[in-house]
Amino acid sequence: MKSLIITVFLLIAMLGIFSPATYGSESAEADASRGDSYFLLKDYAKARGAYQSALEKKSDWLEVQEKLADSLMLEGNDQEAIKQYRQLVDKLSRQPGLHYSLGVLYERQGRLDTASTEYRKVIELEGQHSDARRRLAEILVLKGRYREALAQYQELITLRPNNPLPHFKLAEILTQLKEYNQAIIEYQTTIKMAPDNVEARRGLAELFMANKRYDEATIQYQEVIRQIPDDEQSRTNLIKLYVKAKRYSDLEELLKAWVQHAPLDPESHYRLGLVYDYRKDTANAIDEYETATRIDHYHARAYYALGRIHYKNGNREAARDFFNKAKLIDPKLERLIPVQLDTVETLSPKKKRHSRSKKR
Repeated sequence: MKSLIITVFLLIAMLGIFSPATYGSESAEADASRGDSYFLLKDYAKARGAYQSALEKKSDWLEVQEKLADSLMLEGNDQEAIKQYRQLVDKLSRQPGLHYSLGVLYERQGRLDTASTEYRKVIELEGQHSDARRRLAEILVLKGRYREALAQYQELITLRPNNPLPHFKLAEILTQLKEYNQAIIEYQTTIKMAPDNVEARRGLAELFMANKRYDEATIQYQEVIRQIPDDEQSRTNLIKLYVKAKRYSDLEELLKAWVQHAPLDPESHYRLGLVYDYRKDTANAIDEYETATRIDHYHARAYYALGRIHYKNGNREAARDFFNKAKLIDPKLERLIPVQLDTVETLSPKKKRHSRSKKR
C-alpha cells in the first residue's frame, strides 16, 4: 500500500497535475529557461524580466548574468547593459566576448576611445576576432589614423582571405594616403571578388580618370550605370569621358537610354539636344530643347539653346523671345546673347556674318 502511494505521488509530480504554485515558487532554472524562450522570440523585455527573476533566486549564476546583459543590450538599454557587462568583466576579465559587447555599446554612445580600448583587449585575448579588428579599424579611419587602420585591414585579409571588404577598405585608405597605384590594385581585387560592388568601381574609375586612363575609367562607369541606372554622378562622368574621346555615338546612345529610363528628367533632354545640335540634326535638337522647357519652365540653358538655333536660322524674333526668357531666368547668359539683337541698325548680310564669326 505504501509503495502504491509513493508511485501515485511520483506520477502526479511527473505529469504536472498540480501547478508549480502548489509546491512553492518557480525555480531559478525554470525562470532562466523561460527567459531563453523569450530571447529566441526576440522579446528581449520579457527575457530580461525572466532572467532577473532567475537571478533573484540564484544571484551568482554568471551564465544568466551574461544573458541578462545581452537582453539589456538588444533591448536598447545601453547604460544598464554596460553596468551589467562591467560587473561580469570584474569576474571574467579574460572573456573576449564581454569586452567586445562593451566595445559595441561604447561605440554606440560615441565613446570611441573607450570602445577602441575594449576592441584592443578583445584582439589581445583572441587575435582572430575579425569583428573587433574591423570595428577598431573603422574607428581609426574616423580619427584619421590611416596607417594604424591599414595594419588592421591587412591583418583582416590574412584572417579572411576570401572577404572582399578588407580589400575595399584598404583601397579607400590607400587613396587617402595618395598611394594610388596600390589603391588601384586593391580596388581591382575587390571587384574580382565582388563584381557587383559599385562603390569599388566608382573609386577605381575616379583613380583611372585622375591618372588619365580614360578608357579604363569608361569601362568602370559603364558597369556602374548598368547596375544602377539612376547614378547621376557616374553618368555625368561618363558623359565627360565620351566628349573627351569624341565618342558621340556612344554619348547619344547613353543619353537616349537615360531619356527612356527617366522621360521627365529635363537635363537629359537638354544634353541629348546638345548632341543633336553638335551633329547639326536641328529638328531633333529643337524637339529635345523644347521638351526640356516643357518639363522645367525655368531651364535657362534650353531657352538659350533654342534662341541660338533660331538666330542661326535667321529667325530673329523667335531668337529674341528665347534669349529674353533665358536671361530673365539666368542673367549670366546675357553676355552670350549676340549683340546684334540689341541694336536698331540693320546690318548687311556680309556684316552680319562677320559679327557672328567675331563673336564666336
